[in-house]
Amino acid sequence: MLLLGDDREPRVGEKRQREVRTSLSMFYEVVPKKPRREPVVARLREAPPYDVEATGKGGRLYTLEELDELCPCSRKELLGILRSRTVRALEIEGKWRVLGEEYEASALKLVVATIGEEMWDVDSVPVGECAAKLAQDLPQAVVRHCLACYAAEGERG
Repeated sequence: MLLLGDDREPRVGEKRQREVRTSLSMFYEVVPKKPRREPVVARLREAPPYDVEATGKGGRLYTLEELDELCPCSRKELLGILRSRTVRALEIEGKWRVLGEEYEASALKLVVATIGEEMWDVDSVPVGECAAKLAQDLPQAVVRHCLACYAAEGERG
């Protein structure tokens, strides 16, 4: 960027000599940065964990849009934080929350027992069918969450 001394417009065909008084140059380096997960995790921990006793009770629950405002990152990165093995949040009725540890353990036991009872190949569990079998005991979102968190995704998905 050059700052020139005379700032009036020249007339057509007029030549002017200009004096450079100041020269300024800057360079910006854009470096990718991992998103901070702390604000998101803190908000998720405000509400009581989702379990049998606390369904529908408790503190503030957040939508994906509200969590997106808290964390300066892309939507893909935010979903990565929410679904990471350390946070393990799930979406129930448009609100994101975490499961209670005991509830998650008992839900996982039910899912594993159902897989054993139905003699499904552990490498290809039919998620929809498993959720339907456990519909009386667990919400479909919880079954899908357990399978997504604790099962390795196969080659065919």
